Amino acid sequence: HDLATMRWSELNWQYEPHVVAGWKEGGCLPEIQRKLGYRFRLLRATVPDSLKPGQTLELSMDLANDGWAAPYNPRGLEIVLRNTATRKETHLVLHSDPRFWLPENEIHVKDAWALPKDFSTGDYLLFLNLPDPYPSLAKRPEYSIRLANQGLWEAVTGYNSLQLRLKVLPQ
Repeated sequence: HDLATMRWSELNWQYEPHVVAGWKEGGCLPEIQRKLGYRFRLLRATVPDSLKPGQTLELSMDLANDGWAAPYNPRGLEIVLRNTATRKETHLVLHSDPRFWLPENEIHVKDAWALPKDFSTGDYLLFLNLPDPYPSLAKRPEYSIRLANQGLWEAVTGYNSLQLRLKVLPQ
């Protein structure tokens, strides 16, 4: 596919209707629509089952990009820890750039953060958030990147569940 080779992200569907009609007749239009741009899919993510305040939270995450391109623009990237009792959220910045999450390669993301000594004990759910970098759009879910996996998207926040729990134990 020339579109894959050139890492196409978008098409002007009205520019040449005969080409689009040919794709439709040839049966490849659904694949083109599905693969234009990026399409991130979570493969696996791991964190320790439990930690104490002051210890290091290590995250390992593998993703795939099933699209033909990567994002053009900078993107926020963070892990969100949400306390299941209080719903208080802690946002941890990941040091990876989704603009380099290219197709046809497994994407490995690893990062680590020291939990503050006064971090609240309890159970936490973990989410991946890829918000728009502009402050006026960062909290708007419709501007966050949604992973392609079914059942991970939290529409109210724009977060993607990692299907992980972390228990923070008392000292």
